[in-house]
Amino acid sequence: MDLDQSDIPENHIHTALEDFTLIDENSDFKGSISAVKEYPGQLMLLVNCENREYLIPYVEEWIRETHIKSRTLIMELPEGLIDSDSYETHEN
Repeated sequence: MDLDQSDIPENHIHTALEDFTLIDENSDFKGSISAVKEYPGQLMLLVNCENREYLIPYVEEWIRETHIKSRTLIMELPEGLIDSDSYETHEN
């Protein structure tokens, strides 16, 4: 089931994807969407994975599947986007 932004009431996309699990279909990347942030011209997903935070652009063309019941978003992320060496580690 595809999640179309037009199906979500204005200003609710920010909470609709929170706590979803984001999975990259091309790698073993799997993280939890903690927030959706609005930047000029682009929504960004703040994703936590293994004590790191990633900002991933919300690009509809990258979305392959959305499972509402299991709160899972499967995307095809471009190679190099989640290069772990370029992100800060957060210790709890």
